Amino acid sequence: MALPRPSAELASAIRAGSPRSNDDVYRLYAHSVRRYCVGLLGERDDADDCVQNTFLKVCSEMRGLDSLDALPSWIMTVARNEVYAVFRKRRHHVPLDDASEHVWDLETPQLRAERQELLDAVADSLEHLLPAYREVLILREMEQYSYSEIAAITDSTVSAVESRLFKARKALARRLAPLLHERSSS
Repeated sequence: MALPRPSAELASAIRAGSPRSNDDVYRLYAHSVRRYCVGLLGERDDADDCVQNTFLKVCSEMRGLDSLDALPSWIMTVARNEVYAVFRKRRHHVPLDDASEHVWDLETPQLRAERQELLDAVADSLEHLLPAYREVLILREMEQYSYSEIAAITDSTVSAVESRLFKARKALARRLAPLLHERSSS
């Protein structure tokens, strides 16, 4: 879901330079930023480093924002830059962790195996998408950002975001089609 705009009270505290505003901004946005970073990087340690670096920058520079309405998009842009800095250091893609094994309440081992197989296939498919395509897919489908918000976060145009989303969805559907067809026939 898209990040909330700062309340009037929080905006006033930020403009006044209140140290407490840093804590409030962190509490309001850290969970979504971490989920985004984990979704792109796959490794929780790298994601946690990105979250920490993001909020160090945000807290030291947010008073200088012209409009605090832009705070949520700006925070995600800072997080994106941190993630891409990790990508540049790695020079290769790291598979997404399958953190979902503790989410499903399964009744039988067979259902557990089938769901795990599907989750593994989705994670594997996401892993093989180029970061630009994986990123827009995560921002839209997992974080529920609008196309214009994604364009602002990724420093792109709405039409480029729409195009990347279309291509990413089509590629995922094509890659997962054999597994889904096999499951529906059995």
